[in-house]
Amino acid sequence: MVTHFGWTWIGLVAADNDYGQEGIKIIKQEIAKSGACVAFTEYMQTTYRDIPKIAKIIKTSTANVVVVFSTDVYLIPLFDELLKLNTTGKVFVASEAWSITNVLSIEKYSSILLGTIGFAFRSSKIPGFQTYLNNIDPYNTPGASWANIFWEEAFGCTLPDQKMINGSRNALNVCTGDEELNSIHNLYNDVSSLRASYNIYTAVYVIAQALEDLMFCNDEEGSFSKGKCADIGKFKAWQVKGCPKMFFVFF
Repeated sequence: MVTHFGWTWIGLVAADNDYGQEGIKIIKQEIAKSGACVAFTEYMQTTYRDIPKIAKIIKTSTANVVVVFSTDVYLIPLFDELLKLNTTGKVFVASEAWSITNVLSIEKYSSILLGTIGFAFRSSKIPGFQTYLNNIDPYNTPGASWANIFWEEAFGCTLPDQKMINGSRNALNVCTGDEELNSIHNLYNDVSSLRASYNIYTAVYVIAQALEDLMFCNDEEGSFSKGKCADIGKFKAWQVKGCPKMFFVFF
């Protein structure tokens, strides 16, 4: 992208965690390869105390392109501070963690984020996933404590065996456990944009498919030298990568 648009002077901002630090490390390498230069590199702390300083650097810098590796939680205070400084004329490049967030897609930030370019994971449907989500049982679900809390919040009631714990909260509205999740729509069962989830699903499927190939591999039909097969009971990571169906699933 840097090469395509001819950017030569770029600012970098990231959350001060593994995601942000690794993202900046990679983008610095790619920027150097393209012949461009980094005007500044700033990391946002979880305390937000450095936000005014970072906002001032972005505002006063001659770099008009700012690449940001962060989640939307970190960026709300930053963009609020940029609004106070009446910052305009900057092009933000959004990492996938905040490129499609609804939190920042509001008129309040339009003067700052107009023209922002973002990257996002491919989204697709996972067969049967919504049905699975809508059929959880609050009494028989792994991690029952979170299921109980979710159920009570979703339906505004109290599960019978939680009444003594929660006191009088929703005491007059007792959950039956038979409430229909498909009758409500919230972030839990919204499968309209399964980006990270779809990528995890695909990765697990690819590994499972590769292991199946190893298990049912026939001699002289394998993917390795002279058609040999790997030993399913003792194989190396690179041998899983070598399974042909693995590449088929990705494409």
